Formats: sequence, structure tokens, C-alpha cells
Amino acid sequence: MEASMGRQTPVSEMRPLSVSIVSIDFCVVKPGPGDPQHSSRTGKALPQVPVIRVFGYTPGGQTACVHVHG
Repeated sequence: MEASMGRQTPVSEMRPLSVSIVSIDFCVVKPGPGDPQHSSRTGKALPQVPVIRVFGYTPGGQTACVHVHG
């Protein structure tokens, strides 16, 4: 189920992720694989894209940081 390094897991193979949220913030970063490279409105290259970061705990007690793109 690993989706790192630009590989994406097909939706049919994904399992639910449960995180008790402690904090949420956002940052802007250079677009990576899977991020839009150009604006859908203007067609211009995007130098940065927003990423929402969710910090919390899983039901098993592990800490989690979830990066939400797109």
C-alpha cells in the first residue's frame, strides 16, 4: 500500500486510514509527481502547490503525519 516515491496505489487496493487529529496546517512546496504542474485556469507552470498536513494518532497509537495533495 506504499504510495511514496511517485508510485500510486490503485483505489481498489487502498485500505481506510483513521487518524485522530491533533493539529492541521498547510505549506506550499514545489510540485511533485502526481501534483498538477500547470494551472487549470491559466495554463501557466505552477512553481508551488499547497499541501495540507494532518498530525495525529492512529487507533493503534502510532503517530501520523498525513500530507494531502490536490
